[in-house]
Amino acid sequence: MCLQSILLWFLYSGLLSTHAHEPTHPNVSTGSTPFAYYQGTIQSGQETDVFTQSTQYDFLITTAFQSSRNCDLYQDSTQIVNGKSGVMDTSGHGTLFLGKGLLRIDAGSTLKVKAVGDNCTFHISGYHIEIGSPYVHLTGSIPINSSQVVHTIPTGKMFIIQSIIMGGNQPETCDVYISGNLLLEGDLRVMTRENIHSASTNGNIRIPVAENETIDIHNTGASSPCPYYLEGTYVQ
Repeated sequence: MCLQSILLWFLYSGLLSTHAHEPTHPNVSTGSTPFAYYQGTIQSGQETDVFTQSTQYDFLITTAFQSSRNCDLYQDSTQIVNGKSGVMDTSGHGTLFLGKGLLRIDAGSTLKVKAVGDNCTFHISGYHIEIGSPYVHLTGSIPINSSQVVHTIPTGKMFIIQSIIMGGNQPETCDVYISGNLLLEGDLRVMTRENIHSASTNGNIRIPVAENETIDIHNTGASSPCPYYLEGTYVQ
């Protein structure tokens, strides 16, 4: 890691300890069945509605895994997990496979699974939580030789990145920037699903991002896109 990256890492870590408070998480619902589990298999090119969430609670998916990288998750018509990111792989160490996920499904919305490229077998579990949780998830795919701003922190907010996972055939070409400053280099391979020891993949990283700053992902590769999955939490 270059000196600039090391200095940036300590700078952001310092911001966390001096300016942020631990988030207040919503309570698990007190209903008779706050926990739920879903599983199924769908054919290539098909999709299925897994459940439609009650209007009284959000639903927090803590665990999701798939038989292959052919399952994409959607909330209504919006993709919320790109299966090719590897976060749900049974051979990896992503937060959703490890049961550490913070994937919020909003009250009144429908969770869908789509099979892309081949058949898809999925397993999903979690529990109901109060509406208004601070959890955020981001997913997508960065085309070759390009970059995208994937999230902008609103005024008056601080955001804590808790997990970043890069998939694809060349995850080493995927770099993460904060407002144009390099934060995590793909060459370090700390964001790949195979890295069992990485805090970035198993949900134990803590990187603060201040108000009005952006989270940017750059793909410097010329042959493979960068499917990504990011989880985090807003704090006071």
